[in-house]
Amino acid sequence: MLRLRQAQLFLAVLDTGTVRAAAHQLALSQSAVSQALSRMEQEMGSPLFLRIGHSLVPSPAGRALAGPARRLSRDALVLRSLATAGPGATGQLEIACEPALSVEPAARLIGVLRRRAPGIRVSITEPISATHLSTLVRDGTCEVGVSYRVPSQTELEFLPLGQHALFLVLPPSTAPTASNTVTLPEIEGLRFIAVPRGHAQRDFVDEHMSRAGVRTHLVVETAHRDQLLPLVMAGVGATILPGRRAQDAAGRGAVVRKIWPPLVRKFGLVYRRTHHSSELEFLIDTVRDGAFTASIGDL
Repeated sequence: MLRLRQAQLFLAVLDTGTVRAAAHQLALSQSAVSQALSRMEQEMGSPLFLRIGHSLVPSPAGRALAGPARRLSRDALVLRSLATAGPGATGQLEIACEPALSVEPAARLIGVLRRRAPGIRVSITEPISATHLSTLVRDGTCEVGVSYRVPSQTELEFLPLGQHALFLVLPPSTAPTASNTVTLPEIEGLRFIAVPRGHAQRDFVDEHMSRAGVRTHLVVETAHRDQLLPLVMAGVGATILPGRRAQDAAGRGAVVRKIWPPLVRKFGLVYRRTHHSSELEFLIDTVRDGAFTASIGDL
C-alpha cells in the first residue's frame, strides 16, 4: 500500500523531473531520495521513471501511480486543514478554471471568498479542456474546478453557480437592421472566427448550429481567445461570445445581437464528494448561503 511519505517523494520527482530538484524540495539528500525511490520500485515491481536526457519522465507504471499519489497527498492536506481549522479558513485552495470562466464568475467569486476569509490563499490552474479539469479535480491536483460541464464521474459533485447567455458579435461596419435579435438560420453563411474544435464553447455552438442545419464560413480559427474580439473589430468576421465579453465588445463599437432562441450555458463548481478541506467547505458555503450571485450574462 502506498504510504504518504512515498507519495510525497514520488510526486516531488514527478513534478520536478530530477532527483536533485526533488531532494532540494523535500530537504533531503540526493542519495536518500534515490534509495527511497529504488525501494518503491522494488515494492511496485516495476520502474516508475525513465531517464530521457537529463530528466526523469514517468513510466507507464509511474503514470498509473500519479493519480492515487495525488489523492493521498491531497487527503493528507485536507485532514491537516480540518485539524487546524479555527474560526476562519486560512489555508490554500487550488482551483482549476476553464479559460472562458476566468473573469466571470471566477474572479468575482474569488473576490467574495477573500473578503469573507482574507486568510485563504488561492492558486489557479488553467486546464486544457473540461475533461482535463475533471481529471485535475479527481486526482487531487486541484480541489475544485469552475466548469461549464457537469462531470459524468460519480465521485464528482456539481454545484450550479449560474449561466451565460451567448451573443453574436459582428464587426462595427455591419449594416444596421430593424431588430437586434437574430435567429440561428439567419447566421447561415456568415464569415466566422472561432476557437478550435475540442474547446467547450466551440463544441457547444457547433452542436446547436448542426441541429438547426446552419453552416457558416470559418475564416479564422485561433486557440487564443483574446484574439477573437480584435479580429472582429478588424472586420475579419463574426464570432459568438458570452454576455460579459459581448458587453465589452459593444462598448468598443462592435455590433452585438441577441440569439433567439437563446443559447445558454450553465456553469458551476466541480469537486469530489468526500474529503473536503475547510477552505473548500468555506467556498461551498459562500455559494450556498447566497453571498455570491453569478450574473446570467445578459445585455
